[in-house]
Amino acid sequence: MTGLRADLRHEPFLATPAPEDGCIRFLNAERALDPGSPDWVQADAPKLWRYNAHYFDYLGWPGVDPADKAALIDDWIRTVPVGATDAWEPYPVSLRVVNWLKYALSLPPGSVPDGWLRSLAHQAAALEGDLEYHLLANHLPSPAPASTASRPGAGCPGASTSCSPRPRPRS
Repeated sequence: MTGLRADLRHEPFLATPAPEDGCIRFLNAERALDPGSPDWVQADAPKLWRYNAHYFDYLGWPGVDPADKAALIDDWIRTVPVGATDAWEPYPVSLRVVNWLKYALSLPPGSVPDGWLRSLAHQAAALEGDLEYHLLANHLPSPAPASTASRPGAGCPGASTSCSPRPRPRS
């Protein structure tokens, strides 16, 4: 990876307790999110819990092993199809893009896999084409940081408008 600026280092996330035994806690509910085989659907979990799983806030938790963080990103890219419920809704996409970018900036220069960058570019392009207007557009400002941060020349190589994501189904 050549385009992330080394001078953009920061303290990217709030400290959070480490998950134990392949479980993770959001909204005072602990559920399995095993890096070896995460269940990204969690159909029996509340929607807000599922959203939290797709936000990837835990990339900044110091107690999560870096290998587990990489495994979760790799698995998400490999197994969550474009348009999947929860994962590809605009608000989770916007937070995930920002969290992935913050995590990428915390890694040594040149160490971010190209597949992560391609996925980030695809997610940012999908976000630009799918602004969230339901719920009185209360999340409309949220995609702005993700969309802006992932534009070409903004520090995320590979982000371009040439991505043509499939539209996600409307419910």
